[in-house]
Amino acid sequence: MAKKNDFNLYLGLPNKEFAQQLGQLTVAWAALEFAVFRLFEVMTGLPVPMARSIYYSARTTAARLELVRSVAVIVLRKRQPKKMFRPHMLGDALALQKRVLQHLGDIGRIAGDRNKFVHDPWAGQYPSRRLYQLRLGGKEIYGHYEPVRLRDVKRLTTFIEGKAVALGKLHNVLAPKMPPLHSILELQHELLLVPKKAAPTQQKKKRTRTK
Repeated sequence: MAKKNDFNLYLGLPNKEFAQQLGQLTVAWAALEFAVFRLFEVMTGLPVPMARSIYYSARTTAARLELVRSVAVIVLRKRQPKKMFRPHMLGDALALQKRVLQHLGDIGRIAGDRNKFVHDPWAGQYPSRRLYQLRLGGKEIYGHYEPVRLRDVKRLTTFIEGKAVALGKLHNVLAPKMPPLHSILELQHELLLVPKKAAPTQQKKKRTRTK
């Protein structure tokens, strides 16, 4: 029998509503990760199998977000040759870059909270029905127990779901703009590879003095 105020780790949550909400959070996070991958795929223009192999070779959320960020700052650049494409065809690439980076920053900031809810052990304290998690990422030698509220998990789930939807809409905005932006990058690459012709040296004509 458990002693009063003792913490006991759970193999399964006794609160079914809490368990259901954690499941919804996990589903929403998977959708968000896939939405981030779709941004990477559309901005790189790579075939899906190649984009997938590169993106998922990064094992952490931070590394994947950095991959997408590094592509965005190259493809969605401020300078665009106006003679090649009319402004209405491309829109403001820099504004789109800011939107992408803003979303990536938001995801990076909440990734730690998601990781705690999913990976940290769950526990209870007899005889209370309140749920706790054992936080092991701090400076304490044995970690510490932290109470978890259902509304916090719900709030995070709602935020993640909203981000997944927003990235889907952003993907639809970016998709038609990518081919011309990729063409600009290819043109600039070709121009760098073509050696410039040296300017012809002009020889000064000697003036002949008339006596």
